Amino acid sequence: PVQPGEVFAIYMEYQDDPKQGKRRPVVVDRFKVEIASWAEAGLKKLSFTRCHMVASVPASVLTSKIGDIDPTDLNQTIAMVNRYKQYESARTKALMKGLFLYIAE
Repeated sequence: PVQPGEVFAIYMEYQDDPKQGKRRPVVVDRFKVEIASWAEAGLKKLSFTRCHMVASVPASVLTSKIGDIDPTDLNQTIAMVNRYKQYESARTKALMKGLFLYIAE
């Protein structure tokens, strides 16, 4: 299986002309955190937070509370979200320079 931190070459289409492209290096990273105390949090099975899928939603869509995440799991999730934000900032700068970093799930 592909591991975080591995570097691969992939063929990337140009955004302005998808019929053309070139091979570019990519760095694999996974922005997800295992919720170790998933049962205590009210979850039915081992679960993960996917930090690249953070979204803001109105409180009105929160229908029923399942439980509370363990403080250790919460802190790890917050740290990973912050890491992802730093990655996105670096990725944006890299894209402006013609480089490309890839997040694989």
